[in-house]
Amino acid sequence: MAFSERFLRVPPPIRVGGRHVKRYHVTADPAGIEPEVEKAACALDRPGLDAYLAGSLPEGAAGDRP
Repeated sequence: MAFSERFLRVPPPIRVGGRHVKRYHVTADPAGIEPEVEKAACALDRPGLDAYLAGSLPEGAAGDRP
């Protein structure tokens, strides 16, 4: 498989389940990810993600820091 260049964009973190979640966008398009695609991805199973993240780290863990 040949190498193809990709572009990395790091938007600001979002808060999910009381925790900060870093986001990374990797795409071959220099223009980045279309806003509709980003919005749809962030809306995917948000309640399930909230529950998972809320129970994944103990209180006081590094994930509690802003």
